[in-house]
Amino acid sequence: MNPRLRIEVGRQANFEYEIPPVQQEEAVWLGRGAFCKVRISDHQLSRRHCEFTFEEGRLFVEDLGSKNGTRVNG
Repeated sequence: MNPRLRIEVGRQANFEYEIPPVQQEEAVWLGRGAFCKVRISDHQLSRRHCEFTFEEGRLFVEDLGSKNGTRVNG
């Protein structure tokens, strides 16, 4: 099973998204921009908000300088 992202606040609260499987070298962007693989329509998100990368079977999340930041597990 691929990792899942659960939205806790905002217009899409309680929605879940499966992080798409990718090659280790590729990042998955989350944001409201049309070019993001995980697109969430919320003005609190930047167009390119954060990215997910896989390395040795582990998932990493990195904020991409978003105005409101990125929270993981509370």
